[in-house]
Amino acid sequence: MDDELPFASHIVKRGDVYRYVRHVPKDVADVIPTRRVQRSLRTKDRAPAYAADARVHAEFEAQFAAVRRRKGATLDLVPSNDWTWSDWRALAEWLKATLADDDWRARLKNPPGAAFGEGVERKHFWRDDSTVRACIDLQKRLSVITVAAYAGERFAFVQSLIRRLGVPLSRSSPYFDRFMGACLKAEVEYLGVFFAREGGQMEEVMHPDAIEGRWRQAAEQALQEEVARVLGRGLPKGNVVGRTLDQCLEQWRGDRKLTNKNVTPHGLAEKCNAISDFEAHTMVKDIGEITRAQIVSFRYRLSKQGYKTPTANKKVGQVTTLLATAQKAGWIDSAISSGIYIDIPAGTNEREPFVSAELSRIFEQPAFQGGPLSDSEKAAGILEFWLPVISDRPAGRVASDRSQSIGRSVAR
Repeated sequence: MDDELPFASHIVKRGDVYRYVRHVPKDVADVIPTRRVQRSLRTKDRAPAYAADARVHAEFEAQFAAVRRRKGATLDLVPSNDWTWSDWRALAEWLKATLADDDWRARLKNPPGAAFGEGVERKHFWRDDSTVRACIDLQKRLSVITVAAYAGERFAFVQSLIRRLGVPLSRSSPYFDRFMGACLKAEVEYLGVFFAREGGQMEEVMHPDAIEGRWRQAAEQALQEEVARVLGRGLPKGNVVGRTLDQCLEQWRGDRKLTNKNVTPHGLAEKCNAISDFEAHTMVKDIGEITRAQIVSFRYRLSKQGYKTPTANKKVGQVTTLLATAQKAGWIDSAISSGIYIDIPAGTNEREPFVSAELSRIFEQPAFQGGPLSDSEKAAGILEFWLPVISDRPAGRVASDRSQSIGRSVAR
């Protein structure tokens, strides 16, 4: 899988410049409106590219994790880059406990009740021959392997286990080597437990749930969002204030008029549609009764109905904008805004600047070689002016001083 590859494998070259490029993981592909993400590392040299790649990889991993958490698909944490070593060490302990617990549950599938009696032969708890042989081979390998080799060989295995908790594992983490060393130790100790059980010693080991870790906070948050999605209309309500979203819309229009800002028919229709959809879903009219959980539930319903992530976020934003208007008007004490949108990874729609070779090809075209097409410095939409200007500024935002400078250059 793409997201199990070492981060360095995401480095590619475009012209002379290194870039970070990777496919969007399958489990979030239905939310992120692009098949891959990419970002320029802004260097021609390999060593700085690897350093920049580690940072960019960590950023995308954190953003994918946030998307998974908001989808409710896993118990993903908001980035783990603020974890300390004690957090990662606890996770390695959880991994050991999980391996032992998985083994114990496999042993409990066949024994009859009599097998639990005192003095009864423990052969009922033995694992099958192929499993025992695999563990013997693994024990031999782990006894001689280095931490670096272990990280290369067992990365995907470790990652598959901790994803049960939704914890992202990135090679760019400053604790990666220490964590993989702790995982190597955890596997070696688990195999000791495995063979002790094969010898009839059914020793007690700590259950994974008994290990405290930062991932529990994510589990609690995910559970709250799951409750919001399941209960939907039956969620607790706030205080009645005698105002509706329609009244908030009128107040919003009035505020726009006072500040000489336009209200387009299209924008007005979008807000009216969002109000109608939200009220139909929650069965709530009074804005004082609107809760964060209801907005999360509304967002989830939009996603399930097939709305693209930007559209779902925009609809939710229409509602929260009106609640912010109500707060400014003094109708409610606080609005609901942060933490309710589905994240779209930064760089998804990033436009890269042209490299020198591309600029040369552009300006060799007849449109640029036949003399100026306009006497106006601003050039008023002429291709020879707007193409380099638009490509020069991200998101089409053109600074006036820059456009005037390019305009004078082209006109000459």
